[in-house]
Amino acid sequence: MRIDRHLAGSFLAGATPALLVLLGLFSFIGLTEELEDVGQGSFVASDAIVIVLMSLPVRIIELAPVSALMGTLIGLGTLANHQEIIALRAAGLSPWRLAAPLAAAAVSLALAILLMQGLLVPGIERETARLHAKTAQGGDAIWLHGEHSFVRIAGGVSARTLWNVEIHELDQQHALARTLQAQRAEVLADGRWLLQDVHDTRLSDGPPAETTSAGSYWQSPFSPEQTETLVVPVEALSLGELRQLIGVLAANGLDTHRCRVLFWQQLGVPVGLLGMAMLGLPLLLGPVRATPIAQRVALGAVAGLLFYLLEQLSGHGAVIYRLNPVISTVGPDVLLLAAALFLVSRAEHHQTLTLAWQRLRFAGARAPTYTPGKSRH
Repeated sequence: MRIDRHLAGSFLAGATPALLVLLGLFSFIGLTEELEDVGQGSFVASDAIVIVLMSLPVRIIELAPVSALMGTLIGLGTLANHQEIIALRAAGLSPWRLAAPLAAAAVSLALAILLMQGLLVPGIERETARLHAKTAQGGDAIWLHGEHSFVRIAGGVSARTLWNVEIHELDQQHALARTLQAQRAEVLADGRWLLQDVHDTRLSDGPPAETTSAGSYWQSPFSPEQTETLVVPVEALSLGELRQLIGVLAANGLDTHRCRVLFWQQLGVPVGLLGMAMLGLPLLLGPVRATPIAQRVALGAVAGLLFYLLEQLSGHGAVIYRLNPVISTVGPDVLLLAAALFLVSRAEHHQTLTLAWQRLRFAGARAPTYTPGKSRH
């Protein structure tokens, strides 16, 4: 247990500074991007700073796999340079035994990431969406339909506010009976929508009857839970909410591909983190004193950032080219984990053969020799 704590502590001690450095770098890049929107609408510099600070948990989740690789290379690399890894292997600890505390620490981090994705990130994304909405309202139109109504949201959403809303109500014969056009709609807790700047057109056998009003209520056919998942950015939804949104969109005959890509992306992060943590160990089981620690850290940083870019490209490519969400998002993480496990297994096999050969040599050195002409007694 003391050895396990020592190895896991070294892993975390190496991952923490790496994560802080990466957070500073990516946060600076994010701040420069947010500052470009300053002056649009009511968006000010303080809003950009708040968005960058609130985005730190999201960046931690994205950079966790890279930091796990750096933690193994830095933390356990220091032990390897001090001959502690060689001493542990000489004491009989196999590569799998050395990998066990790393895997336990990585799984603990993965569980923490899942909790952050479900409890912390949704609220943060909702707040950042509200701040981004200060720049301008707009976006792709969203179509919804209930049993006797069609809803078109043309101006986008921000928090629980819908912009440029058109509501088309149908009668029992599914003929158009009423059209409501509102500049904005507030989604209330009881499921009703508070429409503002409303233009109401009622159709009947005679000429259409048109009225305007500053505000009116509309009873939505969607439950508050369904509306909640519909009026917030999909990035702000937890795994459970994404599953619910996928079901709602599928029931309305709408495209669910992007939501399914995000769903599997969230599930793939813990797998990638575990694979990255395990990948660095085989690199430290050989002769490491000839390789400077700075060189190992640089190679690890390059490999980790390349994998980060590959994950980002695969996610965006899955949305653009409509690739299979599971293969394109979770596939690279699973392949990475499989490669790491294969390398650890190969190191285990190599150590077993080496120990067997050393035992044979030792037994041969101690075996009695017979010299001709001399008695063996």
